[in-house]
Amino acid sequence: MNSGTLTATNGTLLQTFSMHLLAAPLREIWFSTSLGFISTNRFAPTNQISGGDLIANTGRIVHRNSDLVGQLGIMPLVSDLGLDAAFIKGGGEILFSLPVDVFSETLGWLHHGDLLSNRGHIVKRNQDLLAAFNPATSNDAGLDAAQILPTGEILFSIQSNVVTKSGGMLSRGDILSDTGGVFMTHQQLLANFQPAVTNHDFGLDALYVFPSGEFWFSVEEGFTDNRLGAIQSGDLLSSLGYRAFSNQGLLAAFAPASTVKDYGLDALFIVTDTTPPRAQPLIVKTERTEKTLHLEWNGEGAAFQVETAPALSGPWSPFSPILPDTAFDGEIHDPSEAAFFRLRQW
Repeated sequence: MNSGTLTATNGTLLQTFSMHLLAAPLREIWFSTSLGFISTNRFAPTNQISGGDLIANTGRIVHRNSDLVGQLGIMPLVSDLGLDAAFIKGGGEILFSLPVDVFSETLGWLHHGDLLSNRGHIVKRNQDLLAAFNPATSNDAGLDAAQILPTGEILFSIQSNVVTKSGGMLSRGDILSDTGGVFMTHQQLLANFQPAVTNHDFGLDALYVFPSGEFWFSVEEGFTDNRLGAIQSGDLLSSLGYRAFSNQGLLAAFAPASTVKDYGLDALFIVTDTTPPRAQPLIVKTERTEKTLHLEWNGEGAAFQVETAPALSGPWSPFSPILPDTAFDGEIHDPSEAAFFRLRQW
């Protein structure tokens, strides 16, 4: 995250203006809402956005909830199970949690606190995530946010407080580590804010950690900040003490039917240029007809985009949206024109 301060050079003894700028190298913000909504700039039935869909702040649906859970063996299929946490691993694998318990014919019971994969397996049970803390009970504590660090360490938050056998307390607003430590307490996360109500845990509903160490997150309960005013549960906040996006700003490209309602913010993943460089992805399959192109690839990135150019020297422009996938089918609008294709990844 880059920042800088601009100060007027023609100020007076009585008045000088200054502006502090924060610049985030973002491509897209992927997230889910707590409540479903109707998009007024889309046609039915695609205008119905559920709380379980993974969507982008650019106004598109990244993946429907049915796509995320489709390989988990849940029968009968339901239209939406919700979405509580989300993280995209290398190779475009989507890890997530569900806000409800559900039975899988291939995996057995899937619980709210389990970390699941869209490729059809359980990454970690909730009890495994908490095992290093030696909890007093084996109850499922829920899983509201999750992120895997480059070291393999899993950061996460829980829905309900947990008492450990040593008498300690894990708070629903803390950032926990599956190695058994509290990575950051709720009070530390909010240290740069000024809540009007002090000594209160507002919960932690969504989380993303930038390589710089800055955290973006949402809380379960909105609160009043003495400097920023009303904070909604659907606002995207920064650990540096500012509101990165209001809930209404995140959803603006969808033009929801209500422009003032707080729809919440449950899952969060950010496609950003600050991620460390990875080996170039490799296209492993190409099928082209006069009007269509099918590509498949292998890559270490979490997100990919197909780009096209009329010559190898460029200029290159997007041919696909940014995808958490390793395949894409696109339409060729002018088959008579020469075209080259390449992959970007984040």
